[in-house]
Amino acid sequence: MKTVYKYAIPRTNRFELQLPQHAKILTANTQNAQEFLWALVEPYNPTETRKFLRTGTGDNLSHIKNLKYITTWFEDSNTLVWHLFEVEDLKPQRTMIGVLLNEHS
Repeated sequence: MKTVYKYAIPRTNRFELQLPQHAKILTANTQNAQEFLWALVEPYNPTETRKFLRTGTGDNLSHIKNLKYITTWFEDSNTLVWHLFEVEDLKPQRTMIGVLLNEHS
């Protein structure tokens, strides 16, 4: 059964999420002053670690290999713009367990 799950993005630039295997990242955005990532998942698949980089406009990314662009979004205040990439070889600052936050978000 495929379904869309929502995962909180930590307030750090580098992070890992435990997602069901073969999850397809759909987008990321701000909702009620919190950043989230939405993914199409098979919820009963075993989980795997996925690595992400959240970066601002103008940040130097030349030292990071294998960037896979996901999306760009504005914070609620529209003063900051964030870009989300999935990466293969980035050391995380924080690890989070991916969990369903709200079935109807």
